[in-house]
Amino acid sequence: MALIGKIEDLSLPEVFKVLDQGKRTGMLIINSYQAETQAFKRYGQIWFENGRIVAVANASQKQGLIDLIKDSFELEIPTIAALHKVQSKQTLSVPLGRYLREENLLTPQQVALLFDLQVIHPITKLFALREGIYTFNDKVFPSHLELTGLHVTMRDINLSGLRSLEDWTHLTNKLPGLGSGLLVKPGNMDLPNLTPLELKLFQAANGQKSLSQIAIELNISDFEVQKIAFSLIVIGLVDELLLIPSSRKKTPAMQANSSSQTGSTSGKVSSGLLGNLTRFLKDKVRA
Repeated sequence: MALIGKIEDLSLPEVFKVLDQGKRTGMLIINSYQAETQAFKRYGQIWFENGRIVAVANASQKQGLIDLIKDSFELEIPTIAALHKVQSKQTLSVPLGRYLREENLLTPQQVALLFDLQVIHPITKLFALREGIYTFNDKVFPSHLELTGLHVTMRDINLSGLRSLEDWTHLTNKLPGLGSGLLVKPGNMDLPNLTPLELKLFQAANGQKSLSQIAIELNISDFEVQKIAFSLIVIGLVDELLLIPSSRKKTPAMQANSSSQTGSTSGKVSSGLLGNLTRFLKDKVRA
C-alpha cells in the first residue's frame, strides 16, 4: 500500500516511525518544491526492509554504491576487477558490500564506513527539511548493487537526526506541551544508546510529573525538555499524557531561554496527543 503526505503534517521522524511499526519494505522518496525553479527537487530515495533503512540513493541509478566505493577508497586491482564484473553483469545474489567483504576485497570497517557515507550522513541532513512531499512505494525493491548488507533502525536514525538538528522551528508544533507528562511504554526492555540527559528524562517518565516539573528537576530549559521528550516519543519509548497544568517558578536565565525558543507551545498540547485523544473519543462513541 502506498503512503503519501506532506512533511509539514507528518514529520520525517514520524514517517520513519510509521514505516518501522508497519515493518514496511519498499522505497521512500522525498521531494521538495523549489520556488526559484518552480519545480520539485528530489532529496533522496530511502530503501526500507522490514521497517529498517538499508540504503539511500540520490538518483535511480544502479551504480550509486559502486561509484561511492571508487571515490572513497584506494582500491587494489582484484577489487577493481570484481566491481567491473558485477557492474557489467548488473546482477548479484547478495548485497554488494557483503559480497566484497566475504571475498576479502573490503574490510568490515570499510563496509561500515560506506554505510555511514551512503545512509547515515544523507538522512541526518534530511531532518532539516521544512517542507516537502514524501511518497512510499512498497512495489519497488532495491538492487543488491545498492546494498552494503547493513541496516539502521528507526530508533537509531531518529535519535541521530534529532540530536544533530540545530533549528527546530519546523517541529515546534510537534513538541509536547509543558503541562503534559510522559509514561514509559510497556515492552521497552532493550534501550537504544541514550545520552545521560535522555536517560534521566526516560527514568522520570512516570505519568505523574509534567515536563515543566521535570525541567526544574533536571535544571534544563523548557525547550530542551520538550525536544528530548519529542525524541523519546518518536522512537517509541514513551507516550505523552495530558496532565493538570501546574505553575512553575523560573530563573531569569531559564525564562529568557524558554520564551525565545518555545514560542506558543508552552500552553498547548502536541498534535500527536490531540490525534490520540480524537481516536480515543471516536472509539468511545462507537462503543
